[in-house]
Amino acid sequence: MKQLFIIILQLSINVSFAATYYISVTAGNDNRTSIQAQNPNSPWKTLKKLNSFFDNLKPGDSVLFKRGETFYGSIAVNKSGTVGLPITLSAFGTGIKPTITSLTSLTNWVFAGNGIWESYNPLMGSTVNTVLVNDVSQEMGRYPNSNTSNKGYLILESHTGNTSINDVELSNAVDWTGGEVVIRKNFWIIDRDLITRHSGNKIFYNSVSSYYPSNNSGYFIQNHIKTLDKFGEWYYNTSKHKISVFFGTKTPSSYLLHATTIDNLISSSNQS
Repeated sequence: MKQLFIIILQLSINVSFAATYYISVTAGNDNRTSIQAQNPNSPWKTLKKLNSFFDNLKPGDSVLFKRGETFYGSIAVNKSGTVGLPITLSAFGTGIKPTITSLTSLTNWVFAGNGIWESYNPLMGSTVNTVLVNDVSQEMGRYPNSNTSNKGYLILESHTGNTSINDVELSNAVDWTGGEVVIRKNFWIIDRDLITRHSGNKIFYNSVSSYYPSNNSGYFIQNHIKTLDKFGEWYYNTSKHKISVFFGTKTPSSYLLHATTIDNLISSSNQS
């Protein structure tokens, strides 16, 4: 009985020292102390601040995000709770649940000609995987388009090792250098590789895969400015942090556009 009382007392002490931290985009300030952030009236502001403090969280602590607000970025979990005292991420206030997102708005559009508009955003990194127009995901520009014959695939007749493919029907009217060639190397492998050179009927590429193409297999070209010819199709220029989108006769001012900038919203390595 005495031992049980000690265990219960110990748990009560641990719970009593648990802290709750508040985060709000509208009312937050990352310069506040951890003591101030334990008051919902003086919260922190960003996920960046949470990540810098996460290692200081203790089992039983809670981090609460303001309902109805959107928090940009990702959460890096680098501290574990315990079975009886987890570290809790939840919400406070009233309204809809808070949103954690990697989507950034695309604005300040510049007309580039031929129905294409461009938007620069420094938050975009080495890759962009998704572009949304009015919350609907759009296809990356590709040649041929996915709604054409053969479901948008060309056919290669031959290849040289894992460095080039040859298609007698491919012309050099467009230089596809700098784009990506997407090759169905077998029934269960589709690789995308950077095109390093395009000469006549031959495409040279830099492969990071050990899979070789097969003669008479399918391929298409994507992520090149010249693939844009259908509404919503997009191309991302990595070095310039610039998205190009095809609008045709329409303009981006009539739409809401977003792009993803982070691959993982929550990352955790060897934590629970």
